[in-house]
Parts: sequence; C-alpha cells; structure tokens
Amino acid sequence: MVDGGHGDCHIIDFCSVDQGTGTVVYPTVGNQRSYRRFLIDTGPDARQLSAMINIFKTYGQPSFKPTPTGVVETAVLGDEARVQLVEFSHMDTDHCGQAYGLIHALATDTVLQQSFFNTTALYHELPVVAPKFHLSLRYDISTTPQAFYVKCEETLPAATSATVTIGDTSWVDRMQAAGFVVKYEFTTQPMFTPYFPPPTDLEVPAPISESLRSRKSYFYLSIKSSQVPAIYSAILVTCVVNLKRPVTSNNTTANTWADVEMNDPTIEKKFVFRAVYGLTFANRAILTDVAVLNVPVPPVLLTGALSSVRDFINIRDEIKKLPIIAAAGTVPAHTLITPVEVLAIKQKFAIDEKYFSFNIMGPSKTLYNDLIRSSMIALYKAKNQTTTAPVLNYDITNRASIISLFTRYRVLLDDTKVPVFRMLFTGDAYDRQCNIRNTVQGFLETRVITEVAVLKVPHHGSARTTDAGFYNAIRAKVYLIAAQQSKHGSPSLSTLEAIAKSLKQTPASFVVGTRPYLLFFSDPEALDDIDNLHSNAYRLLHGRYKPNIDLTNGKTIYNYRCFRLPKSFSSSTTAVSGRILFGGDTNDNLTVQFTTTANDFGTDPTKDWIEMT
Repeated sequence: MVDGGHGDCHIIDFCSVDQGTGTVVYPTVGNQRSYRRFLIDTGPDARQLSAMINIFKTYGQPSFKPTPTGVVETAVLGDEARVQLVEFSHMDTDHCGQAYGLIHALATDTVLQQSFFNTTALYHELPVVAPKFHLSLRYDISTTPQAFYVKCEETLPAATSATVTIGDTSWVDRMQAAGFVVKYEFTTQPMFTPYFPPPTDLEVPAPISESLRSRKSYFYLSIKSSQVPAIYSAILVTCVVNLKRPVTSNNTTANTWADVEMNDPTIEKKFVFRAVYGLTFANRAILTDVAVLNVPVPPVLLTGALSSVRDFINIRDEIKKLPIIAAAGTVPAHTLITPVEVLAIKQKFAIDEKYFSFNIMGPSKTLYNDLIRSSMIALYKAKNQTTTAPVLNYDITNRASIISLFTRYRVLLDDTKVPVFRMLFTGDAYDRQCNIRNTVQGFLETRVITEVAVLKVPHHGSARTTDAGFYNAIRAKVYLIAAQQSKHGSPSLSTLEAIAKSLKQTPASFVVGTRPYLLFFSDPEALDDIDNLHSNAYRLLHGRYKPNIDLTNGKTIYNYRCFRLPKSFSSSTTAVSGRILFGGDTNDNLTVQFTTTANDFGTDPTKDWIEMT
C-alpha cells in the first residue's frame, strides 16, 4: 500500500499455485513463477511513481515466515514477480496521474522492463473524438443503383482499391450504446473532372440528389445521363455526420434530441467529408442511361490526426510506442504492455486459473455508457482539443470506476474450487443516492458476496460512501483506506463509524482472543490535528465507537485496531509504502502478517506500520 496522498496506489502480489503448508520457499510449476503482480492505480504525482519503480526493481516474491514476526524479503536474482496486469481504475488524476509517467519510464529503463512481460493494461478507453470517416463505393457494375457506405476506422484504405466492403463500425456502435444518435446527410453534385477541386459557390449546379437525414450509414444513387450535362464527368459526394444527444424534459420521461455542441472548428470539420467519383456512361445519347461510378482518384477527405485532451484517449497510442523486447537466453521476445479496454460492449475481462481468479465486476453497462456519453459531450464542448482539458462529470467518472475482485481457491480432490480468500478493490465507486451497497452489490451481479478478507474502502472513505447497509452487507476483516484528510476531508467520520458499527459484538458473543479487525490508513498524518481540530481517525478512536474488548464494563465490543504509514522527511522524493501479507491457516482462517514501529522518519524499510491509539 503506497502513500498515494489524496489518491490511490496499490501493488498486489497474488500467489497462483498451491503453496502447501509451512513452506518458506517459492514454489513453482514448471517455469511459472508462483506470484503474479498487479498494479491498481498509480497515484497522482512523481512520489508515487518513484515508489512504484523502487518496489518493482527491489522487492520480489513475498514469503510467509514460520512465525508471524517477519514479512517481506528483499529480492534475489531470478525471483522477481512480473507484473501481469496494470489497472487504471478511472479517469481521475488522483488515481491515474502517473499512468503516462509509468509508460514513459518503461520506454527507457531496462531494469524496470524486466518486471513487465506481456503485461495487460486495463482502463476505460473512450471513443476517439473524431474518427477517420470516409466514403466507400460498392463497386458492382451489375448493381443499379449503386451504394455508398460511410466507413469509420483507424486507417484509410488504399485509394486504388477497386472493391471496398463495409468497415468496422465499433465507434458508431459504442456511441449509440452510450445514448447518442448518429445521423448521416448525403449530398451529391456534378463536377467537371475528378481532378478539379469542388466547384466554387458561384458555379455550383443544383444537387443531383440530396438525401434526408437518416440513421443509415449508406445511400443508393442512380444517375441518368439526362441529369448531368456532358460538360460534367465527375460527381462530388458529401456526407455530414450529425451527433445528437438525449435531452430529458422535466415534464415528460420521453427523450428529445439536441445536436451535440462542438466548440472546436477543427473537430467539427472532421464530421464533414467528401469524395470525388468519375462518371462513365455507356451511351450519353440515351437519356435514361445509368452512369457507372468509378473509384475516386484522388479522394478529397477532410480527416486527419487528432491530439486529444485526455490521457485516457491516448494511452493506447503511448503503449504502442514501447519497444518490443528482444529474446535473451530462455526469455522469448515479448511486448511490455498490451492495452485492453476494460468493458467491451459484449464482454468483460477475467483471469481464471486453478488456484486464483481476477474478475472485473464493474462498472455495469448502464454506468459505463453513462460515462462514455458524459465524457464525450464534455470533450466536444472543449474549445481547444490540444491544450484545454474539459470539465468532465466527475460524479459519473467516479461511479463508473473499475471494480476488481481477487479470489484464492482451495481445490478439492474432485477439482471443486472453494473460495478461501477474497479481496475487493472498488476505485471511487459510489451511488447517486450515496447508497454504495446498491452500487457495488449490483456490480457483483450474480455473485452473492457477504464477506471479503480485504476491502479497499470506496472513494477514499468520503461522506458519499457512508452507508451502514453496505458495510453490513459486504463485511471485511481488513479495510484499506487510501485518503488524505487534509486535502479533501476524507475519510469522513461518518464512513469510519459506519465501518466500526458493522464490526460490533455483544459481550456475550465476543470470544476473548478473537483476532481483531484491521484498518490500514495510507496517510502518515491520519492521526494529526487539522486546523486545530482532531482528525476523523482520532475522533473514531476516541468516540462512541472506539475500540473496546473489555468484558467487564458491559459496553458494546468493537474489536478493531488502526494503523498508519510512517512519516517521511519532507525532502523525500519517494512516497512511503507499507507491506501486508495475507494467508490462511490449515482451517482456511485468515492470517495477516506485517511489521510495526513506534518511530516516524525511520530508516528501517522492514518497519512498515505505526499503530494509532
């Protein structure tokens, strides 16, 4: 757990093999290392980036000690835990501000590159603001009338292609799924030759054909010799793509439609594109003779490269710039990172192996499409796509965070997989009505999860995530709280108290010696006063839900302990981090190992946590 300031940064080493009992070695299956490393978010600034790189380079696979005193060993040659997956949970600087920093460091740091081997990067990939549109002609002389299709793809086809088929419409599919309406308006007019520029306003003849606006991305055109004087031997086809967004009136539940506002002229122009086709008649003397349209040479296209305002749109391109690592010894040639859109329209990402699984549980399709619609509207409103970042709807940005679930299994003799450990990371998810129980439980879909071993408290424990129902419905034994109260007031006292209330026991039900619940705070200053007022962590530990395991006072039992990361010197360029090891005993009961210190500003990297009282 890295001190992410007001943001999040977590590195998870997850055992993927049957480690057995009491072992202190690194078990392997063939050449497969026993641990998979995951990075969940990068934090907001260079201090977290420095900490991440240091951990990747320095610390290899963790191992349990025979006694719960030590924790993590420093790496030895060959035991590095390679990063299997990097998750950028959502489009906020506090979580993913160093996404570019990590990618750019990988481009040149050969030692860091050793930790990345076909790593998967998961993130929300927005549709491009203006895709490359072009017109395609179904060139079939037997087809009358002939058909034009709008194609939308990353690269343009060769201009000499004689046969063009319908291209990838994923951009259109995604925009329509997000609630936009995509309409097309076609206009055709004659030209002197295919090589002349389009006619000027003074010499534009009447259009040959002008279609109505339609949701169809194609139209049929039949040109008779009587429609085109002999001086014209070409036709200019223009298509305008119109984007409309839903507008809900206060007086009705039905949607009306409004044009998407585009304030950058260079973007608006990309939704108007043209192509010039040659006209060939078999016999112009016959007034009903239908023209054959020739493949445009050269095409007149108003498209081009686009520099987006949001890092998330460009992540894929930045990753593509990373070098391919050449083969060395027994290590084959490989890519460093492969980008994967976290929620494709029809599928979700998952890793499912014998002893562990990693599943993307959210966002739901509804939230995902809300995110796309809100983000794209904000992008189109931006007046300069290269320098001005639009104000996105951070409510939906947070609520559409990636929700990821780690599961460890015990495999029985009949190969039945029994979950024995679950860890839930929630990003900044919360519900509009602050009902995070409905939000996250909805993300879990058909999985009924009432308890996890580890829960990353959503949205930094802000007041928006205060819902005792959620913390009663999804209980944890360990809570990770990534927040900085001096920055945004999180974690809120109401959220901390909601967690504590969910852990309460009666003196009659409490068993002396029961392992306490654990709350880990990433903020080294979690207990410090803020503006001469006690922090929320202090108020929790000294308030009505303070820890109590005294059976003699007749009070409600609250069996929990709180820990924070140690403080570092203000001149430090690397964020502090703390290590926690989770395992299971022979009865699959959770065991937690970590080391503590009583001193801030220490130099011992194995002393990770300070208890708060």
